[in-house]
Amino acid sequence: MKTRADWRNIVKAPEYHESAYLWEGLEENYRGLGVDWPANRYLLIALSGDADVKGRKPMQTGVVNGWRCRYDLQTGKFDVPALFSGDNAKAVVPE
Repeated sequence: MKTRADWRNIVKAPEYHESAYLWEGLEENYRGLGVDWPANRYLLIALSGDADVKGRKPMQTGVVNGWRCRYDLQTGKFDVPALFSGDNAKAVVPE
């Protein structure tokens, strides 16, 4: 099948590469962000990801860049404080 000209027109699925990392500031309870959260309760996590698009012109594109959320150590739940809403909307690259 690879010998046929149509083979070159088949779109191959991209390979995704995701990363998650903790924000600095846990020791100060993220006071640098201007918040007054309870001590030792939250972890701030940022997510990023890109895709390797394979085709006639291979390229790498950012899909998510610095999307942030908060993890509550007491309840075990994730949420997105209003503080992050604006930046999170910009972190997702439009299609």
